[in-house]
Amino acid sequence: MRAMGLRELRKHLIDVFLGKPFLVGLGVAAAGVAGLMIQLGAYVAGMLVVLGGAVLGVAAEMASTRRSGKALRETRRESSTRLPIPRQLPTVNQNFVGRSAELDRLNSLMIPRTGIQAVVISAVAGMAGVGKTSMAVQWGHSNIESFPDGQLYINLRGFAADEPPLSSEEALRGLIDALEVEPARIPQDVEGMGKLFRSLLWDKRMLLLLDNASDEKQVRPLLPSSPGCVVVITSRNRLSGLLVEGVKAVSLDVLSMEESVELLKRLTGRAGTNEDGSPLREIAGICGNLPLALTIVAARTIDSPNVTLSEVAARIRRVGQQNQQFPADDPLKEVRLVFSWSYNALADDEAAAFRLLSLHPPFHFPMHAAAAIVGEGFNTTERLLRELTRFHMISNDEDGNYYFHDLLREYSASEAATRGRRSTQLAAVRRMVHYYLGSAYSASRAINPLRPSVPLVSLSRRVLSRDFEDEALALNWMDQSYRVVIAIIEIARGNGFHSEAWQIAWTMTDFLDRRALWRQLLRTQQMGIESASRVGSALAQGLCNRWLGKAQLQLSLFADARDSFERASPFFREIGDFEGQALTQHNLALLEERLGNYSDALTFAETALTLYRQDNNPSATARGLNAVGWYNTLLGRHADAVPVCEEALAVQKELNDRQGMADTLDSLGHANLNLESYLESVTWYEEAIHLYHEIGNLPAEAASLAFLGEAHLALRDRRSAKHAWKRSLSLLQEIGQEDNSDLVGRIERVKNVRFPPFRSLRILRRSTRKSSDVI
Repeated sequence: MRAMGLRELRKHLIDVFLGKPFLVGLGVAAAGVAGLMIQLGAYVAGMLVVLGGAVLGVAAEMASTRRSGKALRETRRESSTRLPIPRQLPTVNQNFVGRSAELDRLNSLMIPRTGIQAVVISAVAGMAGVGKTSMAVQWGHSNIESFPDGQLYINLRGFAADEPPLSSEEALRGLIDALEVEPARIPQDVEGMGKLFRSLLWDKRMLLLLDNASDEKQVRPLLPSSPGCVVVITSRNRLSGLLVEGVKAVSLDVLSMEESVELLKRLTGRAGTNEDGSPLREIAGICGNLPLALTIVAARTIDSPNVTLSEVAARIRRVGQQNQQFPADDPLKEVRLVFSWSYNALADDEAAAFRLLSLHPPFHFPMHAAAAIVGEGFNTTERLLRELTRFHMISNDEDGNYYFHDLLREYSASEAATRGRRSTQLAAVRRMVHYYLGSAYSASRAINPLRPSVPLVSLSRRVLSRDFEDEALALNWMDQSYRVVIAIIEIARGNGFHSEAWQIAWTMTDFLDRRALWRQLLRTQQMGIESASRVGSALAQGLCNRWLGKAQLQLSLFADARDSFERASPFFREIGDFEGQALTQHNLALLEERLGNYSDALTFAETALTLYRQDNNPSATARGLNAVGWYNTLLGRHADAVPVCEEALAVQKELNDRQGMADTLDSLGHANLNLESYLESVTWYEEAIHLYHEIGNLPAEAASLAFLGEAHLALRDRRSAKHAWKRSLSLLQEIGQEDNSDLVGRIERVKNVRFPPFRSLRILRRSTRKSSDVI
């Protein structure tokens, strides 16, 4: 070990002699000496030693609090200032050819410049399938070193045939989630999310690829303001409104004949001639020089090595002669012709799978979901997906999921409508809905094992849903899939599966609540209520109305929340559901607390506690006890609150209910602070803050820190009080709370606080009363 310098040695000695272990050791020694002196009759001297030991105890607690506060501050500072580096660009197309002029124009527009750069890559005449995304991804990978802070990608779904484009709010939430921001920090409105997103990207050098944009209104809130960021937007439209504002444009036409021939050569490995009328040129002309069509034809050509290129061209022409459904003025008639030719060459089970898979919402889907849709086992489904992918009828991503190109999905849906049987499609939709219902239900149980269960519909025997035992895996699945699951609720309702629809809405509640996705919670429960009323289930209507009220409460829609809670109560009473009644009363207590009506809140909490006990639910009863204790403290009945909260805490520790424990510890901190038991208050608050930090409840952590500062100040520890308030202020600023003037004022005034003489001795006597009883 190297020798310590003088400064290091001094710091080490301070850490040792002013640290909690050393001070506690001195306190224990003092207690032993005092006991001996009292036994020998030296009462006055013994009591002075006791007093000295108590002072050492206070110093030990202050040292511990100061150290733990510093560690938590450092953790928070690191996590709040260091963003992850996202690498979201799709995989580059290894067969990308040409576009040298367009890539040169992108380079000239983008690198180097000062100020934000943005460019729209649009198709000539709104044509799809010309390779806008491939070119944007190619450019991004070629210039990836220019964006050391990361690359963000999002598909805005501007042109899905049967789904609306992604809203700006949904897009912003997805982009912010990719930066791993705590859910509680994220505002609920587009304007607030836009401000947060721009703040996160400020002073960063990042690439943002906005794919498949529908219009200017969708894109404008997503544009960052950092001079180091570059935005590439792809769209079938020119987005002229953005061009007026200074965004540049690169128009993309079909490939040139030379580029088309080069692509076919690369894909097929066959050498064609360069003469006019050569087979490669003929095929390129039939495909309209569209990369998507050329890729599909090449895949079929590779699969039939004994068929000449001239015969391939002839076969495609024959399909066109036999199939006259494509209008002559359709700009995509060539690519649709190629789709039809390739589709007709599929085996029967492959064609059936291709038609059915378009029933999935326009998101990437896993093999498990595909197996449910086609109604086959994993081995058969894997074979079908492999064949469809080989012929480029569907695509797969680096995560092993599958997806359609927009045009192919549209073609698949049209074939399903004309060739498929309605009964077959309805059965596939039902299996798909059951896959997501079973998976979401399993995830919800892993996320909150203490939540009450609901009897599900009988799931299809041909469906194998995901099974989650680990909370982290369940949360990750929900993070990746919640948009799909919300779309599945819509599909279930549209196809008459109303029992499944409200049950999926119910499985989403704890996740959406934890992630602070209040508007999504609002939307899912509104859909759930409609389906619940269709099936006439009192339980369903009670649950969905209660959760709707919770979403409205979080969005400060207080009158609407009260109406929803009051609608829920009769349904629970009708079926004798004590827990449902209790939870609704508890929610009404929270509503009254938000409105400042603490006496009414206590009345609702006491009613909830009675109902929890009738239901014999230990976890819920413990939370009910804490609620009663908390509202007693708000009404100034602090001594009444302590035993109630301690009873709750004992049960919650046994059940490992971390959120419940944190809430109850906070209540005990508040009660002891007002009872002037300041050391106990500091201990309770520190434990609550630790748990809130672990589970990511930032608003509650900030509130506990504010009160912890008061407890430190009561102990004359200005420094720890100031640190606690600064940490609280930092968290409140992170979650977007703007009015923090009271906390700012406390931080500024703390250095001028003057304590009366001997006040510390009175504080010490009051604070150690409970500890001496234990000893």
